[in-house]
Amino acid sequence: MSRPGTDDDLLASIHFTLGRALRATGQSEQALTSYDDAALTATRLGDNVLAVEAMQETVQTLRYIQDLPNAESALNDVYRYKGEFEVQSTTGVLEYYTANLRRDQNNFGRARELYESAKSKLEVVGDDNGVCCLLADWAWLEFLDDDFDLAHSLQDESFALASRHRFGAEIAEYWHTKFHLAREIGEMKQAYEYLENGLREARRSSNIYMVLDCSMHTAERMREEGNIDGIRDIIAEMEAFERRGCGIRVFRGRTLMILGDALFAQDRRSNAFDSYREGLAVVARFGNSRSNAELFADIISLRWDNLLELLDTYGLATAMREFWINEELNEDYPQVIELCGAILSKEGEFD
Repeated sequence: MSRPGTDDDLLASIHFTLGRALRATGQSEQALTSYDDAALTATRLGDNVLAVEAMQETVQTLRYIQDLPNAESALNDVYRYKGEFEVQSTTGVLEYYTANLRRDQNNFGRARELYESAKSKLEVVGDDNGVCCLLADWAWLEFLDDDFDLAHSLQDESFALASRHRFGAEIAEYWHTKFHLAREIGEMKQAYEYLENGLREARRSSNIYMVLDCSMHTAERMREEGNIDGIRDIIAEMEAFERRGCGIRVFRGRTLMILGDALFAQDRRSNAFDSYREGLAVVARFGNSRSNAELFADIISLRWDNLLELLDTYGLATAMREFWINEELNEDYPQVIELCGAILSKEGEFD
């Protein structure tokens, strides 16, 4: 076991605290390194509780950047470690993080069970921030599952805690969910006010995930206004966050699709195709999970006619098909191959 007060004990704690700070400020890739260092140092010292805490934060961070396969692998590592070293966990954090992962994997039933269990444990230990975050994530599940009344209720509970303690990141998430709920019933003026609140609070609290998410929806508004330069400015900011190591690429991919729509509407078809192609590839690689309201299939189906026209007009079906296969995306996302096939079969090049 570790000896309290040693330099190595302090180092393990520093790595862990640094990981949290890095993730909170949108530097998730660096956070993963810090959590790994914390887990390794804690394991060497025999501080199995801290090792588990660091490992479970790795799970949450990988899910946060939508690397679901590695998040699942890391989760299995946590449970294996807990079993091997008989680490008892009663705080509810691991169950909460597992619930988030199951939600993003489209297993809503299991996610609900885990949210309920984790919430009770977090309340027992007095973790108001944990409860606040959990309620916001659970509310998002209910929104995705079309239970808007429950989504409202859970989000209001989260907001009450966030307001009491000034949890800025969760206040931003509140306004983001309110935006979606208002948009769902066609109250666009109110929805955009909520969106502006969410983006402002996300910037104030350095909730980079919400900055990216709300910025993407701001780009949707710009699309309706024909503001191509504004959308490009948003994409440039997203790229800057990626260079900093935020690890969250999905919103840039989705915003590239929005840019493609705007370019297509202004008859800038060649540029529209380039934006669509890059956007589809980014979404396929980095963000086709139920953390998002629209999946890859939804994104491409909404633009099916636009894409067909572009592929046909510019004779790009063969090049697009080869690009998709070379990127090794054809097995998991066959819609692009089907799209190209619709053109090539008409031309007699493909059966």
